[in-house]
Amino acid sequence: MGISNDVLSSIKIPSGLQVELFEHEYKGRTLTLTSDVLCLVDYNFNDITTSFIITALSPPTTQPQTTTALRTTTTPAPTTTAGLISTPPPLSFNWSAHHREIFQPLVWYTFDDPNDLGKDSSGNGYNATNHGATHDSAANCKRGQGCVHFSASGAQQYMTMDSRLDLGSIQQTSGITVSFWGYMSAGSGSYARFFDFGGGQSNNNWLVAVPEPATDQRLFQVHSYHGASNVIVDSYYNYMISIWHQFVISIYPDDGSALANKWFIWVDNVLVCDACETDRLYSVSNVAQRGWYLARSHWSGDGKTDGGLDDFRVYDGVLTPSQVAQLYTDSVTVACSPPATTSIPTTTTPFPTTTTPFPTTTTSFPTTTSMPTTTPAGASPLESGPEEPMQVWAVYPAYITCRMLYTWDQVNQGQRARVKSFRSGGLGNLMIARKYEVWVCSYQDECAKPGNAFCYVYDEQRKLFLPWGLQEDLMLS
Repeated sequence: MGISNDVLSSIKIPSGLQVELFEHEYKGRTLTLTSDVLCLVDYNFNDITTSFIITALSPPTTQPQTTTALRTTTTPAPTTTAGLISTPPPLSFNWSAHHREIFQPLVWYTFDDPNDLGKDSSGNGYNATNHGATHDSAANCKRGQGCVHFSASGAQQYMTMDSRLDLGSIQQTSGITVSFWGYMSAGSGSYARFFDFGGGQSNNNWLVAVPEPATDQRLFQVHSYHGASNVIVDSYYNYMISIWHQFVISIYPDDGSALANKWFIWVDNVLVCDACETDRLYSVSNVAQRGWYLARSHWSGDGKTDGGLDDFRVYDGVLTPSQVAQLYTDSVTVACSPPATTSIPTTTTPFPTTTTPFPTTTTSFPTTTSMPTTTPAGASPLESGPEEPMQVWAVYPAYITCRMLYTWDQVNQGQRARVKSFRSGGLGNLMIARKYEVWVCSYQDECAKPGNAFCYVYDEQRKLFLPWGLQEDLMLS
């Protein structure tokens, strides 16, 4: 069909056909369509298609004006054509089976419209109600055309999310993620809130609070109430809360798996809570009691919030580290112009059903026996170096495309803060002095597996992280 790998941006589908797109070679994320799509960005499937299956529907259907939902359960008719858009793509490892396969949030408050601050931009109609908060200009905000500001002076200023949302049931069924940008000034009162979702004081609350913003602006806490019993999920001491930070909190569903009800928390794209707590959310069954507060506490003795929120999102699922990184860099809003479009023919020729296998041998490691004597200097990982041939360390060819999401300075920062995102060490007898001396493993790498970090060798001359392999396979401790 003349389509290159990872370039498909839009698609035309004749009536009576169904097309299933795959992120990798018939695995990974999928998208099932039965009609034209002008821009695959809307489905978070832009420029990632590697393979596809075309199925003739029986009986033929009239082409609808909208596409079908993801992962349709319709049984395909016998006439099916499959094809690879390229040679075998890299392997992909899912961080968890529960990660959402799309970026479409369940709730999304951009706070861009000064006349409608609580507008839900997700299209699901879960508008927030504003109680005195004000719009702030884009110059003072993090995303879009504005943000919301809450003042601690005078009457309480806050917002409430739509009470039709049953947050407890969402978490128990599919997992839940809350993502937002926020800051809080020293004018805030004790235990001021970024949010407090609950049914009143000590009634199944879920909240993020700053205990003493006037005296300790480096501390914030995440709490969960198991019924009325308080669980401090974690406390964090290394963030100046008076400046903007991005917070992402994900809780796995209550499904009996090894990750059931596990909490993961990112601050500024760094994983600060790596399954640090196991606690489910409970439903507030009485809708009239639900108070999904932004910038307000359910406890009357707690202080008011003086600060702001921006880009507040709720997902009915758990995000991958790669998705969190995309949110942080705002790369989710990639435009679809000009689109790379393909038309699905009404008649097709079968594609080959076999592909070239990956080599079964791996690259040999160097045998130098010296121990490392220096550590890498802080520099951009994209900085160019000498033009000598680069050592290939990847233990499988598929790993060559893995990319470290952080700079060496960020890795150092994370290790100094004692977060459980990274591990590092010397290469020992694999070391080449002043060239390859240390390895770094990242647990939130998109090539990592749950509890099994993906590791890189640091090229000190080029200031690059070179893909190596999974920590368990390399037997690194």
